[in-house]
Amino acid sequence: MIAPLVEAIGAPDGDQRWAAADLLITCARVHLQPVLAALLLAATDDAPDRRKMVLYVLRDVAPADPAVRAATVRGLDDVAVGVRFAALAALLRLEPRPEDACTLVLDRVRRDVDPGLRRAALAALGSVGRGVNAVDAALADAEASDDVSVRRAAGLARRRLAG
Repeated sequence: MIAPLVEAIGAPDGDQRWAAADLLITCARVHLQPVLAALLLAATDDAPDRRKMVLYVLRDVAPADPAVRAATVRGLDDVAVGVRFAALAALLRLEPRPEDACTLVLDRVRRDVDPGLRRAALAALGSVGRGVNAVDAALADAEASDDVSVRRAAGLARRRLAG
């Protein structure tokens, strides 16, 4: 029952992927360990859509599991941008949030090749960067950008940090 759902979260159709993810989350409520084991194995799959969806499901079913943390951190360096987005989203929901979360997010801001992911990481600094000088510097640089979307992401982070 779990294997076909893990297969389906890598399907070409996004609706099918999310439906399978929802079913895996439901299954994990009753059968956490076998679902978790299957997902952690699939986190290294060849299919980027499967790796991406695995991270979204893992953040919802076992955010406190050390193996989920390890898979999330690995995902931040994945070759596929969709996987990196999922890893960023998962990182913010880990329990407890890793002490190095701010450093990991700043790394994405500074060196990710995808401008959309860099903007998302800028916004994410608002959740992990309170009181960190390097965050203040990164946001100041972003606020001076010619790119309005970069400035918007920095503003969102500042509002989160202030709230």
